[in-house]
Amino acid sequence: MNMKLIKLTLLSLVASALFLGCGKDDVTIDAPPSKVIIPATSLGRIATTTPMGITDVMARCGGKFYDDGGGTIIASGVCWSTSNNPTLEIEGIAFTSDSTTSETFISTLTNLQPSTTYYVRAYITNSMGTAYGFSKSFKTLAEVTLPVVLTSSASTITGNSAMVGANVVTPIGGEATARGVCYSTSENPTLDDLVVESGSGAGDFIATLSSLSNSTTYYARAFATNHKGTAYGNEITFTTLGAMVLPTISTSLVSAITKNSAMSGGSISSDGNGTITDRGVCWGLTNMPTIESNKLSSTTTGNDFSVSITGLTPSTTYFVRAYATNGAGTAYGQSVQFKTTENISIPELTTVVVTNLAQTKATCSAEITTDGNATVTSRGICWSTTSNPTISGSKMSAPSGSTSFALLITGLEASTTYYFRAYATNSVGTAYGSEVSVTTLNHVFEYTNQTGTGYIHKTTALDGSYDFQGVLHASNVVCTKVGVSVANISFKYKFGSLMGSPTRSGIFMWSKNSGDKKIYSILIRSKVYDLNGVFTGYYYDYSPGTSSTDGSWGWDTSGSPDWSKLFNDGNGGYATKEKAIEFYKSEFYLDEMQILEINGVKM
Repeated sequence: MNMKLIKLTLLSLVASALFLGCGKDDVTIDAPPSKVIIPATSLGRIATTTPMGITDVMARCGGKFYDDGGGTIIASGVCWSTSNNPTLEIEGIAFTSDSTTSETFISTLTNLQPSTTYYVRAYITNSMGTAYGFSKSFKTLAEVTLPVVLTSSASTITGNSAMVGANVVTPIGGEATARGVCYSTSENPTLDDLVVESGSGAGDFIATLSSLSNSTTYYARAFATNHKGTAYGNEITFTTLGAMVLPTISTSLVSAITKNSAMSGGSISSDGNGTITDRGVCWGLTNMPTIESNKLSSTTTGNDFSVSITGLTPSTTYFVRAYATNGAGTAYGQSVQFKTTENISIPELTTVVVTNLAQTKATCSAEITTDGNATVTSRGICWSTTSNPTISGSKMSAPSGSTSFALLITGLEASTTYYFRAYATNSVGTAYGSEVSVTTLNHVFEYTNQTGTGYIHKTTALDGSYDFQGVLHASNVVCTKVGVSVANISFKYKFGSLMGSPTRSGIFMWSKNSGDKKIYSILIRSKVYDLNGVFTGYYYDYSPGTSSTDGSWGWDTSGSPDWSKLFNDGNGGYATKEKAIEFYKSEFYLDEMQILEINGVKM
């Protein structure tokens, strides 16, 4: 409203009220058709509210009526100026004219200057005049500019949609009241084109552009609006995909097949111009399975994926296909056939057989009787000085692929009980054969046979008499128990037949190291082998006489032996007379010399 007009109107109303107030009786004043004016008896009273919503060019302030002066409120609002205590009487004063029926009102102060201090007062006018609230000051903010907008590249482009991101930076006091993306098939789109709004304020946002046309180039710009106007970001362009078709996918080879599981997967070479919403494998007992049967979705998002199929039946043929689904439907890879394995278990093995037992070594033999329907990856012998040895302790592996094996175990301690078990490992676990225990011989020494077998030759006389003989030789014999350390021991034995009766004889020689004790007596035990090199299970004990002179031979020439005491089993038993005669007739040789007693001290 024009200031002069306001002032004239107020004066006119006041004059009318005074004139009518001179009558004797109360009268009703004719007012404009919309309002009846009641004369006031005093000025009204009003309070100025605190300015708020301050920007660089506007603010909000108002007032609250406390007293209407007993008459009709003709006008109310706020007036403001860069000088204190503004009034309506000041030429060019800025003011508002607001509701005269509400006790509280808020006015909007516009066209302000940035960074400027203003004074504002609420006013109220009745027939007695205009009353003002207290003057309150505020300062406008620095000049606000348009928001700064950055448009990101389009992503997730399909045949009919795309996603466009943006970032909005708004100045203080100039927060964006609206933001979004406008787009068109023409360059430099504006709010007059297609628009997708996405909230307000500063920060990142993403807008989804939908209902686009296939194979079409679009231009897009992000925008943000504040009270200064609308700002646009940089323009981007993108082209939608062609019409959506089924994806293209291939099925991977099946791997890690067990009795009830397998690994399979696929590779997506084309998404068919659509978003892949599901991918995985399906399988069944017949060719060309579909997702209507058994299926397993992959949780990965890449083009290549694999999944583990479980719950299968052993020894069963299956067919599997990879699949991928988009908006056009579900596509399948080629059908791949595989067969689950049989029920598998740990292997089974025989009990270890120990042969060639010596002081520090033994030969252990065993056989894998079944692999448990799975590949045996390791096998061998394990041992310990306690029962139930496992592969976590001492062990020796057998050659790969072997089902039966014999291993020479070395590094054992003399006179020590060892427990041996064969073992075999497959994918299920490690199996052990039954345990066997043996005690190593009671003296540690090394020997070499002059002939390598301990058997030299056989001679036969014209009368039919014959003999066969051999030599056992040991070097570096050490017996700390009696303090004997001997450089060499040699034992030459001879068995024969004279006039049809068996005979035996032998010679013994030793040579000691300098300063070592001599050997006064000795008891020797050797294993009895047949001419095929097989241990007969019997031993021959021999106790030759010795000479006190170092390097001399001792002789023992007993005649016909006691058949029932000739060969012992090492445990106090003897071979029968018939068995002993059989040994003589078939011939034999002695090997693996063992010292049982030296100088009367048992080893």
